[in-house]
Amino acid sequence: IPAGSHSIMAPETSHGNISTAAYRQASPRLRCTDVWFPIQLAGTTGNTSRNVHVGHLSDGCVTVHELTKWNAIYDYLIRCRVPNSQGKLVGNLVVKTS
Repeated sequence: IPAGSHSIMAPETSHGNISTAAYRQASPRLRCTDVWFPIQLAGTTGNTSRNVHVGHLSDGCVTVHELTKWNAIYDYLIRCRVPNSQGKLVGNLVVKTS
């Protein structure tokens, strides 16, 4: 994900087709592992195939690998909505270069 301020979108669809059973076995209280939050890169519109999701594999996404943190991140994002976004955006992701 390039440096910049990007939008985190509300979930569009379940990713239940991707098995997360191993994560739920490792952390039995883990919830909503099929919910991914799409990232709308700065200067684009809609889903850019980058997401915020739980797991240990990433193809350029923001992947929450610390399983004990996922429920809190999910709860926060699912409850948030950016004003004047018709419920389509839940927050911002700021990526900085070092």
